[in-house]
Amino acid sequence: MIENQKIVQLRAFLDRHGELQSLSQIPVEGSSLSSCFILATMKSPEAATVVQSKTGLQLFGFNSLIISEAWMQIHLSTS
Repeated sequence: MIENQKIVQLRAFLDRHGELQSLSQIPVEGSSLSSCFILATMKSPEAATVVQSKTGLQLFGFNSLIISEAWMQIHLSTS
């Protein structure tokens, strides 16, 4: 699972682009690339689209984004 510090950083990052509704961790078994993904659900489809267009993250459904642990390691600071 992803450490709490990264979750806090991700929340702050997403809130800068639109109102975040929820984050859920989805474990990935049998994957050497990542131990889990984050499903980020935004308050509106427009907010999800803004985040997707600015970051290149994958849209998932109506107002959600799929975020890999690898993406978080690259794009979120460790400070």
